Amino acid sequence: HIHAFQNSLRFALEVLDYFPNSVIGISGVVTMPNVVETVVDLARNVPLDRMVLETDAPYLSPAPNNIPRIARAVAKLRGCTTEEVLIATNQACHRVYNIPM
Repeated sequence: HIHAFQNSLRFALEVLDYFPNSVIGISGVVTMPNVVETVVDLARNVPLDRMVLETDAPYLSPAPNNIPRIARAVAKLRGCTTEEVLIATNQACHRVYNIPM
C-alpha cells in the first residue's frame, strides 16, 4: 500500500508494475477545491483494482468518515459510478490486507 500517493502517474504505474500486489492510496486531497493535477491524474488513471481510498484524517481529509466523499470525487473524475469505485477499492483493500469478505 503506497500511502496517500501524490507523485506522478508514470511513477505510480511503474510501482504497480514492479510490485504486482501493491495498491495506490488516494486520499481526501482529491476532494479539495485546489487539488493538484497529479492527484487528479492518479484518480482518473490508476486501475480501480489497484487503488484504495483513505482519509488520513485530519490531515488529508477533515474526518475519517469521508470515504464516500472521496469515492464520489474519484467516480466523477473517472466518469463511472460511486458504487463501482467503492466496490473495486473495497475489494482491493480486502485483497491487499488479506481481510475475509
